[in-house]
Amino acid sequence: FFSSRRRHTRLLTVTGVQTCALPIYSVIEALKFRIDNVVRAVDRVTVAQRISPYSPVLGEDSDERTIYENFADAKVRAKIDLRSLKAARQELRRVATEKSGLRIVAPVYFETIANAYTRNLFIKVAQKIPQAARRQLIIEVLGVPAGVAQSRLSELASVVRPFSNAAILGL
Repeated sequence: FFSSRRRHTRLLTVTGVQTCALPIYSVIEALKFRIDNVVRAVDRVTVAQRISPYSPVLGEDSDERTIYENFADAKVRAKIDLRSLKAARQELRRVATEKSGLRIVAPVYFETIANAYTRNLFIKVAQKIPQAARRQLIIEVLGVPAGVAQSRLSELASVVRPFSNAAILGL
């Protein structure tokens, strides 16, 4: 695996054949967000809407798992997470004007919250969410590694909690 800062591309050598991935930042810049309904199974009522990043560059059916698997670099994932949080902020504005009461679920990768530098970037973006809108936000922390100490999980949950109604830690 080779990463070039000058061209912002990723190169991978597989059995002696060099392939070149799409430029990383063009994929991130082309990133879009769709809104997926979260439906309560019992009565099929929509209780929340989830922000789901996808990239037309990777294909219309790309989802956050595809995106995160393609970009293992924590800084790139953090950029995606910050864009997701900004998309959630916009969606919270829409929900507030409609007075629908729906919750908005925003995915954030574990490494973004665990790393001090990217955590501070997350906090700066999250602080721009109006206090009233925070009651409608649920932050879903993805990619929590197995074996993380309970005290560490509590610490990370305390980072996102002031900016949301709830935090979901996905193991």
